[in-house]
Amino acid sequence: MNHQQKFEAKHAQDKNIIIGVAVALVVLGSLMVWLTGFNSNPGIGATTTPITAVTSTSTDATSTAPASGTSAAIPTDKITQLAQFLGSRGITMYGAEWCTHCQDQKDAFGAAFKYVPYVECPDDTKLCLAKGVTGYPTWLKPDGTKLEGFVELPALAAWAGFRY
Repeated sequence: MNHQQKFEAKHAQDKNIIIGVAVALVVLGSLMVWLTGFNSNPGIGATTTPITAVTSTSTDATSTAPASGTSAAIPTDKITQLAQFLGSRGITMYGAEWCTHCQDQKDAFGAAFKYVPYVECPDDTKLCLAKGVTGYPTWLKPDGTKLEGFVELPALAAWAGFRY
């Protein structure tokens, strides 16, 4: 092998190393983007577009304070009907056990939450990614319309079309 051939062989190896490093960087970058897009940290992105903030909890016979634009809190006897209505319309809540906003949403329904269709995203990540869930909780209608973040029950009822 002459000097020119040795030189070309050496540079071919260098080129392959550079290409390998570039491919590895692209793969790692893509993985980081995917991981931040489907966040498993409850402190970041948990309420990407909240409808209302939770400022206090209520211990009376109604749900927490109504969201702006709603006229009244939902009476306790109507909360079960709302939960069943959501189920009958295929409106599903997507969340995670460790998500405090999800827990607040479940608590707003109390015992009636058993009627709400619910997907635990860490247990079914493929489904949640396919549905476009990027934060918790996310409410999703069958037509793809969604609400993200904790939603006061009156606002959720209005969005779902439930009249009480």
